[in-house]
Amino acid sequence: MDIDTDRTATGSAHPLMRWLAGVDEQVDGAIECPTLSLPLDQYDAALRQLSECEARLASLRLRLTRQAELNEVKKLSGAANTAGWVRQLTRMGGRDASVSVRLAKALDLTIRPTGEALAEGRISLGQAQVIERAIRRLPKDVDPRYGPKRSWFCWTAPSTWTPTTWTRQASTSTR
Repeated sequence: MDIDTDRTATGSAHPLMRWLAGVDEQVDGAIECPTLSLPLDQYDAALRQLSECEARLASLRLRLTRQAELNEVKKLSGAANTAGWVRQLTRMGGRDASVSVRLAKALDLTIRPTGEALAEGRISLGQAQVIERAIRRLPKDVDPRYGPKRSWFCWTAPSTWTPTTWTRQASTSTR
């Protein structure tokens, strides 16, 4: 398989591109479904499942972003950096694109358990961003014996916390 293009030697699309096309078709179908007919007792499950899917798709986007950074894909587009490339393609603002690239790198290098939780849909993108920010803001001189305990807290705290709750808890744990 030729990894430099979206086509294999036989001309068919890369498996990720085929999968994304299928997801796009499935989302189109879901959007066409009338929510009015959804039974009241299924609203909770539907919203929970949508939130988990959003988190998992965000995880995939971040993995792709990280790999693009490692492969220096920005050079193909003329972007100054990976955040610029992300901004061009995703309609994100510059700050959001930079945060996304920084998070992608952290999930790959320093907070892998957070990346796993995001990929499994156990935490939201907002929660992952707060965890990354809290870990990044830990003092550089934190005794290594205590740093992992603080990191462990971020990965084991209740998944029902909102990003605001995570921010409050993180700011009190880094004091």
